[in-house]
Amino acid sequence: METKKTCSKCHRLKSRDEFHRNASRKDGLQSRCKKCQIGEVMAYHKANPDKAYKHKKNWRLRHPEKRKAQTARYRKKHPKRALTRYGITVDQFNELVAKFAGKCHICKRRKATSVDHCHKTGVVRGVLCVQCNFALGHLSDDPGVTDSAAAYLRVTRTA
Repeated sequence: METKKTCSKCHRLKSRDEFHRNASRKDGLQSRCKKCQIGEVMAYHKANPDKAYKHKKNWRLRHPEKRKAQTARYRKKHPKRALTRYGITVDQFNELVAKFAGKCHICKRRKATSVDHCHKTGVVRGVLCVQCNFALGHLSDDPGVTDSAAAYLRVTRTA
């Protein structure tokens, strides 16, 4: 088996690992090198942003398990990326999680994975589960609205 291949776009002789795999091709590799192929995809996305967005959105809807695995791989590879947004370290995040034995500070049932912060000041308040963190955000981080929501749930409780 040959160790080199010529790219059909840039016509350069490159090693086989510089090509994406393609099982339907005779040699098992794409005809264009990764660099050329990525360049073409980026140019298409720039020229057709609506089509590219729609395609990506449809793919995510058709492949939820693959998307979930993709996200997990990314988060495992870049654990600090999300935390830098809030100005905390991995150790500080782990301390916040440990305060409630890994459980959400609000519901105390689900796993705490989301950094909760004040949207006005940016100050980190704690670590919540995704659902409780979304709920606070949708209630505009307003204690009055949150109290009203709790009162509503108490009054309308059916069982």
